[in-house]
Formats: sequence, structure tokens, C-alpha cells
Amino acid sequence: MFEEYLALKIEHPDDALHLYLYGRTLEGRMTLQAASTMEEVLELDPGFALAHRTLAEIYGSPRFRDREKEGTERSRFQQACPSSVIPVQPLPLPRPGDFSRAEELLGRDDSEDRVAELVYRALQQDEWRLQRIRLFDWYTAEEKRRIALEVQARQWKGWSLLVRHYRAIHRDSKAQPVLAEMQDRFRRIRGDRNPDLFWTAGTALVELHAEGKQADAVRETLWQMERFLAVKLDSKRSAELAKLKSKYAAR
Repeated sequence: MFEEYLALKIEHPDDALHLYLYGRTLEGRMTLQAASTMEEVLELDPGFALAHRTLAEIYGSPRFRDREKEGTERSRFQQACPSSVIPVQPLPLPRPGDFSRAEELLGRDDSEDRVAELVYRALQQDEWRLQRIRLFDWYTAEEKRRIALEVQARQWKGWSLLVRHYRAIHRDSKAQPVLAEMQDRFRRIRGDRNPDLFWTAGTALVELHAEGKQADAVRETLWQMERFLAVKLDSKRSAELAKLKSKYAAR
């Protein structure tokens, strides 16, 4: 669609409608350029109400907020279209995936595949939520980083649910590959770049290994976490590690 409207803009450089449609394709991805394009539309046609509405949307958003410009554009749009509503940007995000039903069915023999289906459905919902943020400049880099970390942390929760479920119904042949994949992912996490994810993953693995009476794996994971803290000092995590050692290391 972007290429189509860009071609029409080039073919009709003095046509306000084609320029407006091109500008709308930029909103949310190159939003400042979209705002500039709407200004060009209004130079061609000062009464182009939809351009005023788009500018009011942009300047009313948290990322590009400008109260004075928003008020001006909102007033001009409402003069032309008094009964119309100006959308709020960005649109609400999809809700996070829901693990609650999978947790209710955990360990039930008649729900072997159902639990896995519910977990992966929740993880897919989380990934869709992340994609709604990742591709758009309505959100700051910090907001994107925070949501990405939330999604990654929830992946470890979902995988942990699967391991516990398969163990509970005595399907170790299914639990072990999931756990092995989690262990492999843990080894690949760069603690210096993703300290929060490293700690979330390590904690999840310690608990799973302890539940499976895998003492060597517990000690190895705790050692990895201890090495991490030796480089990246953190008093809160040091206290958490001490609790993990006290609870699991002696088993």
C-alpha cells in the first residue's frame, strides 16, 4: 500500500488527496514525516479536515505530544466536522496471553495435549502483542525493551508450565526435550546484555531441576548465576541467590 500511494503522490504532486493518503501510510512508522506531509496537504488545501484530524492524533499521542498544536488542530477539525471523533493513538495493545486455564488443567491425564495448546496459544498472543509495538514509533525504545523483556520472561513461565505438566502426568519423554531446550537457551543468553532475562531463566531452571531431583544441574545453574553476580554486582540478586542456595543447593 505504501508503494502504491507513493506512486500516486509522485504522479499527482499537487493533489491534496493523494498526498494525504501517502501521509497516512507513514503514520505510526515514520510519524514525524507523516506530520510534515500533513502540513504539505494543508498548504495545498487549508480546509482539508482529515489532515487536521491526523495532526491532532499525532500531537495528542504520548510519544509526540504537543498540547498547543494538538489543541489548534483539534479545533480546526471540529469546526469542519463537529460531530466526528478524533482517534486516540496508539490504539490499545492486545492483552497478554492467558496461562490461567493451562494452570487449572496442570497434571490432568486427560489434558496432555490441551495444556500444551493453551500454553503455546498464550505465547503466540504475547508475540503478537510485541509485534504491535516493535514495528511502530508510537513507542519509545525503553517501552519496547520493557515489553520485550516481559514477553521473554513469560516464555520461561510457559515452558516451565509444560515441563511441570508433563512430569505430573509421567510423560518424561516430553518434559525432557522442553527442559533441554530451556537449558540450551539459558547458555546462549548474554548476561551482560540481558541481565533480567538471564536471572529469570536461571531461577526457573534451578526450580525445575530441583523439582526433578537433578542435583548436579541445580549446582551448575547456581554456579552460573554466581559467576554472573561476580561480574555484575547486585545486592538484591545476591540476596535472591542466597535464598535459592539455602532452599535447593543442599538437596
